[in-house]
Amino acid sequence: MSNLRGTTSFESVVKERQEQLSDLRSKKREGMLSNRRCIDTDKVTLLPPIEEIESVCEMAKQGDMKSICLLTRYLNGDQTTNRLMVQHEVCKSLIQLIPQLNDEAVQEIIKLLVSFTAEKNGEVYSKNLIVSGLLDVLDNLFQRNHEVKRTILWLIANICVDGEGIINLLFNYGLIPKVQIILEEEKYSIEILHVVSWMYCNICRIKLVLDPYNMKAIFDFIYQATVGEYKVKLDDSVMSDVLWSLSFIAESRAYDGFLEDKKLLKGAMNFLFSPNKIVYLPALRFFGNLSSKDSNFCQTLIQLNLFEVFKQLLDSNHQINIFREILWAVSNFAGDELVDNASYIVKNTNFIGICCDGLLNNSFSEDILKEMSYTIANIAYFKSEKHLILLLTNYPTVVAALISILIKFPNTKQVISITLRSILNLLEFGVNKRC
Repeated sequence: MSNLRGTTSFESVVKERQEQLSDLRSKKREGMLSNRRCIDTDKVTLLPPIEEIESVCEMAKQGDMKSICLLTRYLNGDQTTNRLMVQHEVCKSLIQLIPQLNDEAVQEIIKLLVSFTAEKNGEVYSKNLIVSGLLDVLDNLFQRNHEVKRTILWLIANICVDGEGIINLLFNYGLIPKVQIILEEEKYSIEILHVVSWMYCNICRIKLVLDPYNMKAIFDFIYQATVGEYKVKLDDSVMSDVLWSLSFIAESRAYDGFLEDKKLLKGAMNFLFSPNKIVYLPALRFFGNLSSKDSNFCQTLIQLNLFEVFKQLLDSNHQINIFREILWAVSNFAGDELVDNASYIVKNTNFIGICCDGLLNNSFSEDILKEMSYTIANIAYFKSEKHLILLLTNYPTVVAALISILIKFPNTKQVISITLRSILNLLEFGVNKRC
């Protein structure tokens, strides 16, 4: 952005651009994950009278297995049973019973608690478990059989959704080192990896700067899964959680040092070619988030031939969601503050031509056209004379494409602002070339 023209001060233009990019890069996109997961059970569609549920609650508090299983079935989504369990302090009583019970009975209790925390407003029920003493019995639960360990980790994954406070309590308890012990004890069984990968995904989803020691252990797990260092074959479900974790981590600047590892980036790039949407979508989102960071990350991705990978993907897979995610990443490269990264797109890819044609021919859905509009608006925004000559020489229709953006998205303030600045930039460039 060194080729400043007009009366606007350099500082104000840079500040405006940074604010626009910050807004653009922080926009949230839809995810594919359910924050909480419930154990499949035969739920009761029509609940009995409240008095009957209250009676079952009281029986369950005494450790009656039939009543505990019945309560699990009553947790059908309307939260009536949840509220009654809180009112009758069912969780507190059951948690106190855990040290006295065998593995089979404990398993039924934990299954009930998983369903209890999987409901709407789950944060209320997660906090209820904490105040009921769940942390006090975790050591006991981690010494149980495979199924109990798997199910308690499932429960912990549910309550990790509820933010920094609960995660910090779990970290202070020593959760992460104990999870590592369980992984080793269970020989990295795929069942345990399923719940651990999902639990770590929910922790990374919070996007907070948490305890570096614990986060390092989580990063090690993600790294080993991504680069293929686990001896057990990881299925698509585990890799989906791992790649979503990477995507969430990439939304924060706190973990950039971890993300600079080229072996990690190459490992993640391999999953772009997965035939399964639950794998390739978070991988694409990860690289889109990386491209929104800074010029150094953009340069690294260019060096790793990300655009060649994008071309191969589009040649072999015509899914519209792949196209949309790739366009989002391309728009970030086009808006990068290092002009060489934007010029690379013009010289070495056909994305500018694709976007110009799409906008002028109105040949895609509105959400795709909007991604194209960001790319075209960004590519001409306050760039050097050399860059603009390259752009106009290779894609003379870019001016018409910019005008079409104003017509197509008159009420989209952000893209209109960038587009107008880009048009002004091109006009001033033309005037200066005539003089």
